[in-house]
Amino acid sequence: MEITVGIIGTIFSILGAAISIHQAKKASNEKMESEKIKNYLIEKFDNYRDSQLRQEINSTIDKLSDLKYQTTELYSLPADAISNNLKSVSDLINKILSQKIFDEPEIKKNITKAQKIVDEFNINNYRMLISPLINYLSNVSRNIDIKIRKN
Repeated sequence: MEITVGIIGTIFSILGAAISIHQAKKASNEKMESEKIKNYLIEKFDNYRDSQLRQEINSTIDKLSDLKYQTTELYSLPADAISNNLKSVSDLINKILSQKIFDEPEIKKNITKAQKIVDEFNINNYRMLISPLINYLSNVSRNIDIKIRKN
């Protein structure tokens, strides 16, 4: 009788161990699936933020282009128009500096050059400085677009 009870206990122990192993594998697979979903959502959120940033960059480029192609001389334009454009570029650069996208080498290179132009901006050579500034911001926008399309 004791042997029978021992055998039955052993069978149930083995069965319990098998069920535990199965549950552990199932939990592990579910954890991996939830990690995939989490990473997907993070990636989509980053893409959304990058898209918003890209729209802001393009808007700033449009403003700079308008300033570049003014038929009047820059010093005859209202000082507020010039300073507001420079401030919006500076704010945009600071925003990009604080984003994850700034870790991209090509973006970092272009933003560093754009920051240098903003720092050295001079009323006498604005037409010469606005063109490269527009180019650097356009490169940033293009690189963000490429990154978004990869994902």
